[in-house]
Amino acid sequence: MDTAAIRALAALFRTHGRNERLFPEGELEQQYAQLLRRMVRADVPGRLRGVAFRPCLLLNGLAFAATLSPGPARQVVRALARGLEAFAPLLARTRNDEALGLEPRYGAFVLGQFTDCGMGLSPAFATLKADSLDTAVAHAYRDILEGGPDALLASPLTPESERPAWRAYLEHGASAWPALRDLLGARAAVAFEPPYAGR
Repeated sequence: MDTAAIRALAALFRTHGRNERLFPEGELEQQYAQLLRRMVRADVPGRLRGVAFRPCLLLNGLAFAATLSPGPARQVVRALARGLEAFAPLLARTRNDEALGLEPRYGAFVLGQFTDCGMGLSPAFATLKADSLDTAVAHAYRDILEGGPDALLASPLTPESERPAWRAYLEHGASAWPALRDLLGARAAVAFEPPYAGR
């Protein structure tokens, strides 16, 4: 799967996230378009059986979106479009300096954007572990999943500059989220899809 094809898929997701009118061209886009049209309580992994491009970002993101009402679900689909566009080299599973260099930004994007959409931290970290190209990074995400908040705060994947904000979020929840989200957004260097507001 090359980066151009992934970005074409991102365009499909952007279209669906706006108005659900889909005019896909390629075979892969048609497979995803069919899934997107049937997303209410969809068995996402089952419907994508046989589809070669199945990064955990899409599997978990679409499975999460399928549990939501239409407005919030479209927000998640638009967020997936942003992730596909920004991180296509990493999601193409090409082990080169460009793709490996995207890992820290990808981590910040998934944690910031999808927590903002309502996804729990455990599925967000599981997504990052599965999509990581670097074995050491994948093991560090596994340690966070198994070790909980203490492991997150001590992890080499958590920059020192973000640790106070993470600690505040873990202790105080939603009231501390905006500050952490802003730090994650700055590290991701990708504008997050705005929270759903009834549009």
